[in-house]
Amino acid sequence: MSTAWRHLGLGCVAAMFVACPSSTRQPERPADERERERERERERERETPPRPSGRIFPAQVAAPAGEGFYTSDAAELRRELTGYLEQAPVSSELEGRDLIGFVAPHAGYRFSGPTAAYAHIQARGRGYKTVVVMALSHHRSTPKVALLDHDEYETPLGPVPIDRDVVRQLVAAGGDVLEVNEQAFRGEHSMEIQIPLLQLALGEGFRVVPIILATGEEAHAQRLAHVLHEQLGRRRDVLFVASSDLSHFYPDDEATEIDRGILSLITDLDIAGFRQRGPGLRNMPCGYFPILTLMELFNLYDAGARRTTLLRYQNSGDTAGDRSRVVGYGAVAFSLDRGVRTEVAPAQPAPATTGGSVPSEERSGAIPFTREDRRVLMDLARRTVVAAVRSEPAPSSRPGSEVLRRNGAAFVTLTCDTDDEGRCTGPGDELRGCIGHVVARVPLYQCIIDVGRSAAIHDRRFHPVEEREIQYLSYEISVLTPPRPVTDPTSIVVGRDGLIMSRAMNSGLLLPQVPVEWGWNRDEFLARTCHKAGMEPSCWQDPRTTIERFTAIVWGEDLEATDHHVRQ
Repeated sequence: MSTAWRHLGLGCVAAMFVACPSSTRQPERPADERERERERERERERETPPRPSGRIFPAQVAAPAGEGFYTSDAAELRRELTGYLEQAPVSSELEGRDLIGFVAPHAGYRFSGPTAAYAHIQARGRGYKTVVVMALSHHRSTPKVALLDHDEYETPLGPVPIDRDVVRQLVAAGGDVLEVNEQAFRGEHSMEIQIPLLQLALGEGFRVVPIILATGEEAHAQRLAHVLHEQLGRRRDVLFVASSDLSHFYPDDEATEIDRGILSLITDLDIAGFRQRGPGLRNMPCGYFPILTLMELFNLYDAGARRTTLLRYQNSGDTAGDRSRVVGYGAVAFSLDRGVRTEVAPAQPAPATTGGSVPSEERSGAIPFTREDRRVLMDLARRTVVAAVRSEPAPSSRPGSEVLRRNGAAFVTLTCDTDDEGRCTGPGDELRGCIGHVVARVPLYQCIIDVGRSAAIHDRRFHPVEEREIQYLSYEISVLTPPRPVTDPTSIVVGRDGLIMSRAMNSGLLLPQVPVEWGWNRDEFLARTCHKAGMEPSCWQDPRTTIERFTAIVWGEDLEATDHHVRQ
């Protein structure tokens, strides 16, 4: 769980954040408006020189709420998408099977997010290391199928590493129809809409292979399918995603009939029928070529091992209310019998980052707390807060897990929606209390009790929590590693390191998630930590200032942990 409040000081001081409504941008636009947008895009291309590959590719269609395809505010985005994923069930038809890929829509999240979540939730916990996302271009055509060869693709939730080894492997194997072409991805939402959902469904540890099919050639889709099968088809740690909406701008009843027909062709793996219906016809999906590629790829596996599953169908009338002119959304899963795909990728080094190198001793993919450990500590934090508010004794139970009985340092953070006096008025993401220990002097479970109680009634920035407020509180736990001196500030990695800045009587702390949620670079992170310590923004350059860093494992009430040891 990542929240909209911001940790801003020793004891987890935080600034307030006012949540904004989610994006209301329509999923697609009429032809005349799309043409005007294409012309604006062409004008931008004439004015802006191409960026070289080998760097971060910035988010293209994230913007303040109401202005883009999705909100650029990380906390609001996380909250919105988490809500969709929590409402989406895991399909019983996929139990015990190998999910090879899915079709998911790409309109603004308000419109298509609930349907897309039905596809993405199926991938959770399956250990994918590479996700091939096949999308289309709404803006331009390309001579060949386009791939992106940057280091990372940025979203408001942070950068996702691009699997450049696979990108180059595919181009080498299929150079007749594949090429690296950054321009195809500029301003394109059909690719980008999938990535934040993947980030929340899969967590960290996966790399993405962005592909845009914009040649208009069915033969290119078929060739791509064969290249993907030859190069990646045996790897069980690869997921293939086809990004596509369905019919556009028909009345609800007519759209439903058209869309059901399209979905039947997909689930029946009727490639011939699918080809006969498109791609030039208005009632075919905009992502005709990505879907065709996934169908062609799936068809290369043994028929007896294949299964397609319709997970969800909706249209914008279901999500936005206007049924006179809707856009259709479908989620379809493609799965194989287990054992068909048996290979996995060789271990890869941690990707390079723009915020400093990651020391090898801090590259760790194993979170030391099991889900049950996290549940025990979260329950302990809740019970501690309730007891503190009610002036009752703190919980006294000693957990059975050895790792929870070892000395540990942690922060407990309480959030809710607050009034002008800082008291809870409902569920929300504004800070209500946050206290922590930086040094591990007591068993971790006892630390949670100590700081949970303090967060509730001893955070001097707030009134003590009242009993009526308990029902509105949300909780987050951050378990810290021991602080270590920083001798080279350029080695600090945004998203991995938390910072402590000290000089004389001044001291301030920021947790690792803070600069990620605020979108700060390393220099801004250093300056903000100085500010929190009550010093000048350049204090980190003063030789009298001591800089220390630490990392953290963070989880909220959903118990999904983020290990900031390995965050890139």
